Amino acid sequence: MSNNRISKNLKFKIDELSFEATIEKSVGHTETYPSDLKNLHYHVMYEVLPVEDDPIIIHTAESVSEHKNCFVCIPPFCRHRTIRKSQLRILFSYDKTQPKVTDFQQFMDFFFSGTEPFEIPATSTLFHMCGEIDNAFELPDELAGHAATSALKLIFCNIYKHHATAKNANYVTNESYLVKIDDIINDFQKDINLQSLAASLHLSTKQASRILQKNYKKKLSEILIEKRLSVAAELLLRSTKSVSQIVEYVNFPSERYFYSLFKKTFGCTPCKYRKSGSKL
Repeated sequence: MSNNRISKNLKFKIDELSFEATIEKSVGHTETYPSDLKNLHYHVMYEVLPVEDDPIIIHTAESVSEHKNCFVCIPPFCRHRTIRKSQLRILFSYDKTQPKVTDFQQFMDFFFSGTEPFEIPATSTLFHMCGEIDNAFELPDELAGHAATSALKLIFCNIYKHHATAKNANYVTNESYLVKIDDIINDFQKDINLQSLAASLHLSTKQASRILQKNYKKKLSEILIEKRLSVAAELLLRSTKSVSQIVEYVNFPSERYFYSLFKKTFGCTPCKYRKSGSKL
C-alpha cells in the first residue's frame, strides 16, 4: 500500500457562481484502504471526484459502492473512506445566503442537498475539462488559477445545463426526472425501490423522495401499488388474461395480496369487477 501525500492545491473563489473551491492533485499511485469503520472521515465541504475507467470504491458506515465514468459527489459530514487511483479532487462550498437567488443557486441547493455519496453523469467534455485543471498545476501561479477557475466554471455550468435546461425550471418538478420516473414505474418486471430509483436518476435517495412527495404526494411504494392496480383493472376489462396472468404481469408478490388490495381499492373482487364491465 502506498499513501502519498497530496502535493499541490489551488484555492480560489468564483464570485459569479457564489462558491469557493480547492482543487487538489495527488502524486503517484494513491490508494487508501479502510481497516475498520473508525477510520472513516468527513469533510466540511463537498468533495467531487472525477472517475473515468478505473473505478472508485466508497465505504460509508451503511454501505459500499463502486463508481466509474462519472463524477462522484460526497456531501459534507458524510463519513466515508475511498479506494481509488491517483486523481484530482475538487472541494467546494457555495454561499446560500446571497440576497439575490439565481437559477444556478437554486440548482445547487436542490442537486447538492443529499447526505449520501451520489453520481453525477459525466461526458468526455467534462473529463477533458478535468484534464485542463490537471495541466493548470504545471502553469505559473498567475495562469494556473485562471485556467483552473475557467475549467471549474465550465464543469459546473455543464452539469447545471444537463439537469436544468428548461427555462424558469422548477428543480423539484424537472420534467426530465418525471418522464424517467414514469418509465421506471411502468417497467413492471423490475423490482423497484427508492435506492434503485435514485441511482437511475443519478440522485440521492433524499432528492428522489423529495421529487416523489412534491409531484405525486405519495411514497414510491404507494405509487407502484396504485399504478399496478390501475393497469390490472384495465386488463380485466379489456383483455382475456386470467387473474393469475394479470397478477404475474403487474408483478404483485402474491394473488392473495393482489385480491386484498384490489377489493380495498375498487370495492369488489377482480372477477366481479370484470363481470360488471366499465360501470364501476
